[in-house]
Amino acid sequence: MDLQKHILQTDFLSHHILYIFLKLLSTPFGISKRLFESEYFSHQPYILYPNTKRKEDNFVNDCKRIKILSPAKGRIIPLSEVDDIAFSSEILGKGCAIIPFEGKIYSPVKGVVEAVPSSHHAVALRSDDGCSVLIHVGKDTVSLGGKYFASYVSVGDRVNAGDLLLVFDSEKLSEEGYDIKTPILIQDPDKYDSVIPESFGITDVSDPLFLLERI
Repeated sequence: MDLQKHILQTDFLSHHILYIFLKLLSTPFGISKRLFESEYFSHQPYILYPNTKRKEDNFVNDCKRIKILSPAKGRIIPLSEVDDIAFSSEILGKGCAIIPFEGKIYSPVKGVVEAVPSSHHAVALRSDDGCSVLIHVGKDTVSLGGKYFASYVSVGDRVNAGDLLLVFDSEKLSEEGYDIKTPILIQDPDKYDSVIPESFGITDVSDPLFLLERI
């Protein structure tokens, strides 16, 4: 199986654990940074090494302020309230989460779709401003293998802010005991002064979510 497909089709949590383990080892034992920048890790930096610098980073707009819109109708909460250490600890990036009121996720940016797992429970985007965004619906929803989810985009598709990305059956997910809190992560936070939501509370699709100031 192609390595990139393998990474996308494997439960994110196992890769989170691998990333944390190697990251901890790298400090006391001096593991070469090249390990983290190897072909394996750089295939999907949004999963394993969110701050990996890529060649495309040299080609971004000169715009200093980047607006990220809300991808869903719901209630904005801090990542600390997400019951998944991979998100609440901000290992994969900084941002917030939304408790969705309906089963629809829209694009928060104008850009390109970078990754869509076969389970359709998440999507990674790269905005035309050079910002990497990950949207991940629910906890452990990858285990459903696509059940209750449908994707409206594929890798490489261009999207506008407000375009429909994926849909899911929130009622069925809740009935089966799945937490549908949906983290929205900025995966290259070191490029910006801060990554703080405009506000917490109720949001609608395409309301301002973040206003990022490039360092």
